This record gives sequence, C-alpha cells and structure tokens, in this order.
Amino acid sequence: MFRADEFSHFVGYGSTDQKTLRDFAGSYGGILVPATVAAFQRQGTGGFVLTLTASEPSVPFVIDPRFPLFQQRLEEPKLSHVALAELLGDRDLVTSYGDRPATYFDTASIQQISRRWLDFNLKYRTEQSEKFSKYAKRLGRPLEQEQATGPQRVLAPYFSVSGPDDPWWQKSCEFVDTTQSIAGDSIPVTRVLAAHSANALERVIEVIAPEKLCVWVSGLSELESEPAELRMYAEVVRDSSLRGFNIFALYGGFFAVLLASIGLSGVSHGIGYGEHREWRELPRSGPPPARFYLSSVHRYVSRDDAQRFWNHDPNLVGPHAPVMPIQYEYHDLMLHSLIARADEIANYSHLPLSHMIDLLHNDRHEFRSRLAASRPDAVTSRAGIRACAHLDRWIEALEQLL
Repeated sequence: MFRADEFSHFVGYGSTDQKTLRDFAGSYGGILVPATVAAFQRQGTGGFVLTLTASEPSVPFVIDPRFPLFQQRLEEPKLSHVALAELLGDRDLVTSYGDRPATYFDTASIQQISRRWLDFNLKYRTEQSEKFSKYAKRLGRPLEQEQATGPQRVLAPYFSVSGPDDPWWQKSCEFVDTTQSIAGDSIPVTRVLAAHSANALERVIEVIAPEKLCVWVSGLSELESEPAELRMYAEVVRDSSLRGFNIFALYGGFFAVLLASIGLSGVSHGIGYGEHREWRELPRSGPPPARFYLSSVHRYVSRDDAQRFWNHDPNLVGPHAPVMPIQYEYHDLMLHSLIARADEIANYSHLPLSHMIDLLHNDRHEFRSRLAASRPDAVTSRAGIRACAHLDRWIEALEQLL
C-alpha cells in the first residue's frame, strides 16, 4: 500500500467481484475490503481474500473501517451496518447521535472499539478461514492454508472532518492513538485522513507530523469537480509529499494516477465504480452499473455511448476492446476496466508531470480529431463532447502546478 518502488494499485472488494479478482490476480497490488462486507460476510469474504494471500504472487489486503458510517444517525440501517456495529461491541452505533461526538465516543467507548477492531484484524487469518478450501478449489491450484496472511496493516477507525477545529477530528486522533497504543509492535497502524473537501484536507494535514497516510476527500469526483478543487487536492499531495508524508488515496481514478508524478504513492478504486465516495451513507447499494471504460479518454461511459463511438471509429474507444462494446457481458466489462487501469498505471505513473500533461493534450486532440473525422451524427457528437470535457479541467488544474 505504501511501496517506495512503484505506484500501488489496490482494488475495492465486493462479493460480486470475486471472479474478476481471481481472473485478474497478479495485475493489481492489493485488495481493500469494506468493513461492512468483512463483518456481514465473514467466512465468505475471509475465505476468498485469504486464498489470494496464499497464492503466488501473494495478494495483500487491508480492511477499511468505513467508520464515518457511525458519524450520522442511520434511519434504516442495513444488516451489514448492524453486523459491523456488533463486531465492534456496540450495536447502538447504528443509532448514535452524530452531532455529539464528544459525549458519545468517550474514552471507554474508544478503547473498546479500538481493541475489538484490532482483534478482528489480528485474528482474521485464523478466525475467518473456514471456507479457505472452497475458494482454493475455485482458484484451480493447491494452496496451503498456513501460507495465508492477515491484513497488511490496520487502518484505524476514523471520521470525516471539516478541519482541525472539528470535534470529529479530535475523536479521529484519539482512535489512531488508542489503536496504535494497543497494537504496539504487532502490526502497522495507519491513519485515514477523511475530509469534507480538499481545503479541509489541506488544513488538517498541516497540523500533523509526516507519516504514512491514507486520504479520502468526500465527494471529490475527478470527472465533475472544478479545476480549482482538483488543483488544491493535487497541491496538498505535492506539498505533503515534500514534507515527508507517504500518501495513499483511498478513492480515485485516472486523475489520481496522474498525481503519482507529484508524490501520490497509490490509489484504490472499485471494479466498475468507486472512484469517489461521499462520507454520508447514501440510500443505495448493489453492483456497479454496466458501463464501458473508455481508455481513450480515461473514464467510464454508458455502453450505448461506447458503441456509438465504435460504430464511427473503433479507435475512439481505445485499446483492449477486441469486440464491440455492446457485446461485452457484465464480467467482461469489469475485467476490461481493470486491464485498462493497470495499463494506465504502467504507462503513466512513472512519468514527470510535464510529460503527463503533454499526453493529456494528445489524448484530447486525438479523440476530438477522430470524432470529427468520423462525421458523427448529432447524438454521437454530443456524447463525444461529454466524454472528453473532463480532460480540459484536468489539464487546467495540473498546468497550474508547473
């Protein structure tokens, strides 16, 4: 997750992603498991990820506490929310008063939650291995259960904050300190700095000493955010890296890959989704939509739009698409997106910022030129304009860093 020799590529885990993760093993650096899934599907999730750690090459994993879930009152908590609260020893977490952090999360509560969270991580290799043999058979090769490893590190419980004066920030710090104190030297404990905005991230990171750090800016959509917000986020990464921080983005897409040029050490994303996330729990769930990853402009589009581009010029969709987008089954779409992202990381993450920007200019020019030369109809033309509009914002944001 914090490798010094290359950009770390972690993939978010969901129970519907198992086939894709198996088929793609060896081409990503690790798995990020949501705590809600780890708690609710203990043996199934545990058996699956443990077989990947026992494989060759071994696939490490970490578990995201997803603790901002309990920073709000959950009117209709899901079973997975309740399962996580029970795992942490306090079922009332799902109905806690999010506006009173100082009184609800007192010292005793933080001690209990930290200890139970740490125990869950430390005992994961042995206590969640009941279905190891089942998943080892699906991998199609003999695996020794003794070779399985637990989480690579422990991500301490955390809250999303608006700045260093936010009382939730004090509680986040207490969770980090308490978890580290209990863990001692048994396993690395890492802080997650979750912030409401890039500005909040900047103000909070200024008050802590350099360390290995996971960051998450709530709702930071790489495709929709304004250049000023993207530039501020990039500046935080650059300036913090220069101060000695090793920063891993808990959510991000291709824009995060571009930030490797100024110090970002890695990124995680879901399969077909999950390039940004709101800290507040939203009332929706289920698998990601069946979208096509348009590697020519580094973003997802609808399968219909991808097919329109293909019909005019197959080169508009980029490489890795041997058949028409409309012919892709759901699993093929997910696998395609991971292959494309792995290639992006391999081809871009080692480049200097100026070269990154030049390539973005080239990608934008080539896509627009090919689209115009294909004489598109009005619907396809509008889809093409939408599909590459984010490149203008990315270029504007990054050019201000030169």
